[in-house]
Amino acid sequence: TNEMMNLTVAGSEGASNVSVQFDPHWTYAFTYSGGSWTCDDKFLLTLTFDGGNDEYLVRRADGFLWVFHDSQATNAGKLKRIEDPYGNDWAFTYSSGKLTDIVVDVVAGTDHKITYSYFSGGDNDGLLQYVKVYKSTTTTDANFIGQIEHVYHSSTVDAYGLEDDLMKVIVTRKATADADGTLSIEETTSYRYYKGAYDASTNPGTDHQVRYVLLPENRQRLTDEVGAADSQTNASWESYANVFYKYDSSSRVSFTDERLPGGSCGCGAGGNAATTTYTWSVNGSNPDVDTWKVHLVADRE
Repeated sequence: TNEMMNLTVAGSEGASNVSVQFDPHWTYAFTYSGGSWTCDDKFLLTLTFDGGNDEYLVRRADGFLWVFHDSQATNAGKLKRIEDPYGNDWAFTYSSGKLTDIVVDVVAGTDHKITYSYFSGGDNDGLLQYVKVYKSTTTTDANFIGQIEHVYHSSTVDAYGLEDDLMKVIVTRKATADADGTLSIEETTSYRYYKGAYDASTNPGTDHQVRYVLLPENRQRLTDEVGAADSQTNASWESYANVFYKYDSSSRVSFTDERLPGGSCGCGAGGNAATTTYTWSVNGSNPDVDTWKVHLVADRE
């Protein structure tokens, strides 16, 4: 989330319009006039500038605060700190423009640290590799309690993805009986992708578009009943995948087949089964803000 949050200054520092992107769906625009900013979208957000600390502060009506580096700082526009109304905060540190750690202020406890490390060299150079969690700010084995590992496709050609496509996410946690530095509880979520030219019948997707999502429980079922998940064919994956996607020629999702945890469907994959067909329409004229542009109908089984 932090990597998606950023602040952009339109002109002079501390005296021009500012936009703040909180995630891919929400960007708040602040218009500068007469020494202060107004949130254009009428949300209860206020923006102030602290030139002495080179930072912008976005505060919500309930007191929740986001602090960003200003546009002239080394980490221009990046999130610096999140603070709740009671003064507990998350502090963000960067190196060469990449997030390296977060220190989490814990209520009535010891601060935690979350570290981020990236591939250096090789096919996946620069991509996120590990997120590690420590129960204090001292990053020793004794304080190591959890890890997320990201595994990507390399340049080696296979049928299931292209270089830098996320292949799997391995989450490991420390069990009560684990020795220092050991994480014995493991859950893996796996992904496969379409490759090649789009064909509505034989290949309803193209490069980098997700084809299957295999959650940990179903991955284990596939491994137990057929064999190691990574080495199985797409045909085997389709029988166990938690979500199977198809797309239209405009790269929009056109169909999903879902087997999500909970309940019983009596199928090999388990969970609740449902299919959804998506029909898209685009207004070909020049609609204004009060006229629809894209219309989607999701027909769920």
